Amino acid sequence: MRTVLVAASLAASATTASAGGYIGLGIGTGAASSGETGLDADGRSGHLVLGYRFNPKVGPGTIAVEGLVSRYDMVRSDLHQYTGTTLALAGRYNFPLGNNFELYGRLGIQHTRVEPKVYTEPYSGTGFLIGPGVEYRIPLGSVVLAFFIDYTIQYASTKDETVGVDGLDLLTRMWTLGATIGF
Repeated sequence: MRTVLVAASLAASATTASAGGYIGLGIGTGAASSGETGLDADGRSGHLVLGYRFNPKVGPGTIAVEGLVSRYDMVRSDLHQYTGTTLALAGRYNFPLGNNFELYGRLGIQHTRVEPKVYTEPYSGTGFLIGPGVEYRIPLGSVVLAFFIDYTIQYASTKDETVGVDGLDLLTRMWTLGATIGF
């Protein structure tokens, strides 16, 4: 009977440790772009993640909701420099692989603003993001430390903020390495 009680309490604590809020930081590659933009990656990208992981299982995995902020620099072929900022809200599905590893997929909506560093017009617009990732979770009592690597594709149809005309169709891709702490 004691064995059953110990096993049940361990299972309950593992479930509780995987549910709840989390915050994380990541560093990534520059925002590689394609399409009509003529913008290339210039340096690294930084990422902030705020999320909530729900306890109920959906199939074999769990779901989470995330707020994401990404910042990155880009340069045009004529050497004009830009800073991009993306704010996103995404759903995430986590699929356990075993030994504290999880595979996940993310899908959401986002708003991107691309500002010049010197002159010309800023652009902003909305779109979507999608991407896979893998995470290694380390339970530490009442918190969970997790390390992740993911790949994100973002698309935004932007407008020139100065005159309100159609701007860039911006498609960017970034790899990110980071860590989260869940509570």
